[in-house]
Amino acid sequence: MEQEKSFDGKFTQSMRERLRKKRLSLGVRIPHVAQALGVAWQTYAKWEQGGFQVCHSRNILQVQRYLDGMLDEEILLCQKSAPSGEKESEDSTMKPAFHLLANVYALCGEFPELQKEFRHGLLDDLWQVLHSLLLEL
Repeated sequence: MEQEKSFDGKFTQSMRERLRKKRLSLGVRIPHVAQALGVAWQTYAKWEQGGFQVCHSRNILQVQRYLDGMLDEEILLCQKSAPSGEKESEDSTMKPAFHLLANVYALCGEFPELQKEFRHGLLDDLWQVLHSLLLEL
């Protein structure tokens, strides 16, 4: 079977296997990969396990960078910074995410249009998660 060369945004069975093999080759857990990719661990888990068929367009490049090994060092650093012997809490993955969001927003300070686009993208994502949550209830 020929391995896919680039990620087109579709989570095929072979792509899910490729994501899983990559993570296992690094010897890391799902939360570490998710943190480096900038997504919730649940999202990444669904990418590997088939919960999503397509990737949000803003994540495609990051997934490709992951598959190409460009995030390996960052992922391994995420693993080293996690408490040893303890299950990673939701709080420990959310704090870096909030910190990153605040930093990106601050960097956009000189560019009001970028700040506006950033806020709208964030709100769109929050509404999408809320919608999914309501469908689960």
